[in-house]
Amino acid sequence: MNTVASAGPNQVCAKPWANPLVHLTRSRVTTPRYALEEVTKQVRRGVERTCITKETSMTIAFDLLQRHIQTLVDDHEQWQTLIADDMVWELAYAPAIGHPARLSGREEVMHHVTWFLGAVENFRFFDVRLYAFADPEGAVAEVKAEGLIKPTGRIYRQDYVVFLRAVGGKIVFLREYFDPVHAAKALDTPILGLES
Repeated sequence: MNTVASAGPNQVCAKPWANPLVHLTRSRVTTPRYALEEVTKQVRRGVERTCITKETSMTIAFDLLQRHIQTLVDDHEQWQTLIADDMVWELAYAPAIGHPARLSGREEVMHHVTWFLGAVENFRFFDVRLYAFADPEGAVAEVKAEGLIKPTGRIYRQDYVVFLRAVGGKIVFLREYFDPVHAAKALDTPILGLES
């Protein structure tokens, strides 16, 4: 799986840029689709694209985000070594499908990940674009994913935007944006808060 947008045979593209969440939290985010579009625009709006050679060390957050995407599903045991015991994982639009908006600590994170891994089959990430922050402890990814939801037999396709913060070589914070409509259709569950 090619998890990083390649610029050349020995290059990885990265965008060092300031934290886009500051602007996003000040803007008027009214729908998940608008928020995904806004976050994607902000990611792409960063300073001029720079490419670093593979021989140059990438930031710890960039590396951890790449490894998070590679191992979450495919090598779950390895993935567990990447996360801090006090990790916080925010899932901004998960409450729309009845899931928690925030997972705090290893136990809550592992409970949710275990549920997810049990619910999907042949889940894969693709079209991954990773961007490094100027701050080596932050990174963001745009990634597509698909897989089969076992309880419903439906295909789940999703576009994610994932922000990561690292401390001490571990993932301490993830903020994940996804379209809950895609998830609701695949899970055959209603979008909470919508009037029928």
